[in-house]
Amino acid sequence: MISVLDNDLVIISGHGFRVEEVTDWGEYGLSYSLAWSAAFNRKGYENRLKWLIGCRHNKTYVLIDRDGKIAAGYSMLKTKAKYKNSLLIAGICNNVFCRPEYQGLNLFVRIGRLALDRLSSKIDIAYGVPNKEALPGHKRVGWRLCNPIKEVLIGDINDMNRNESGSNIEFEKIESLKKDNNNTVFKMASELSIVGVGTSDYIYIYKSEGFYKWRFLERPKTIDREYFVCSYKTAVMFLSFYKPTCNLCILDSQWENVREAEKLIRYVYSQSAKNGARNLKYLENERMKALQESCELGEIKIREERAMIIRDMKTCVKDKGINVDLSFSDNDVY
Repeated sequence: MISVLDNDLVIISGHGFRVEEVTDWGEYGLSYSLAWSAAFNRKGYENRLKWLIGCRHNKTYVLIDRDGKIAAGYSMLKTKAKYKNSLLIAGICNNVFCRPEYQGLNLFVRIGRLALDRLSSKIDIAYGVPNKEALPGHKRVGWRLCNPIKEVLIGDINDMNRNESGSNIEFEKIESLKKDNNNTVFKMASELSIVGVGTSDYIYIYKSEGFYKWRFLERPKTIDREYFVCSYKTAVMFLSFYKPTCNLCILDSQWENVREAEKLIRYVYSQSAKNGARNLKYLENERMKALQESCELGEIKIREERAMIIRDMKTCVKDKGINVDLSFSDNDVY
């Protein structure tokens, strides 16, 4: 049972909670980090939570109990999306949690409905890629399934003969771009991100230049991965090398000319051995499908479907079989 006493105070199964928006990380950060760590049983993520939850792009709502502790949280990372000829305000649902001591009160669903109600005037359409355990809860909140996305793993990329001279190709660690104020790679990627490469009814995620810089330059460093950017003419790829699995991940790929993208991927393959990469991993979005058809990327070891949820806040998208054109930079917020 839930009772709303005013706009901010709710009673859930006899427990009183206050609904608040996280507007100042300095005020909420410690309590949020403790609650998040307890819910996910993870430690050492404080800097990444500050970067993600405390940033200007994220809207986060929490339930605070009578002792002043955060009991549950719900976040939406705001961006933009293009659907047909309309530019929409979009958001990706992330970091939904409930402290262990409050499990059984259905706070997952409660905070979801309360947060989405407050976001209804701020966002046109929202999407998410939940894990299997969280999917039933999201459905109870009111999310619906759209077409799933596919995560692809290509193995043994070092065995592929990909000779590419690298002439006029820029390949460097992303952290080096912090020192180059005149670098235009983020602006180019942003301009290309809204340009579809097909005629299907896709929702294209549009990322601003500022979003790209936040996503790749401001993210706290971790010892388990390195980030790279590779560009050639009007094609750009953002990559990460995940050391524990030796996976080279295409986080974001933006281009108009598939021949330029082919040149990039050949050069990336030629550099893979130098960085210790053995496998290539990416989300099978529209651009990567076109690249798969244009050149041989290698033997696909795994093509795993992942459930995709969508919430149309203002009836902008009526097609139930809609596709959201995602890359890891849109989905994998860590």
